[in-house]
Amino acid sequence: MDNYLVSGKEAIDLMVLNLNRAAELISTFKQVAVDRSTFELRKFDLRDYINEVVKSLEPRLGKTDHSVTITGDDDLSMVNYPGAFSQIVTNLIMNSLIHGFENIEEGHIKIHVERLDSSFLFVYEDDGVGISEEHLDQVFKPFIQLRKTKVLQVLVCTSYITLLFKF
Repeated sequence: MDNYLVSGKEAIDLMVLNLNRAAELISTFKQVAVDRSTFELRKFDLRDYINEVVKSLEPRLGKTDHSVTITGDDDLSMVNYPGAFSQIVTNLIMNSLIHGFENIEEGHIKIHVERLDSSFLFVYEDDGVGISEEHLDQVFKPFIQLRKTKVLQVLVCTSYITLLFKF
């Protein structure tokens, strides 16, 4: 009887843990989805927000052995457009998954953020295959065609950075 009660308690604890994870994921999806659709100016913490965006991509990332590591300053509060930043991070990660990690079992994405005097530094890198020499001069053109069915969307990221973050 004691074993049954212990097993039952472990099962309930596991269910509560999974329900809490699901609730957190749903909350993250909702906030990122609202930010992507409204493009409103609001205060947010950059590093925390990047974590939320990566969590929102978990259904896609979770099907792979690729990893995302986020490092940098903890307190990077700013007033800006989180929806635009969400699109930038999402496009960069998706480009890594689709293009950079093609035929790679276990790729690594590193995102580093830190405060500079009146701005911030955002560094994105992956250990994928890279962009071929023949395509480097086309990277900032709209929707360059790498292969028949694959399009690299770096211009989308560049446009958001230039227009919304005014760098």
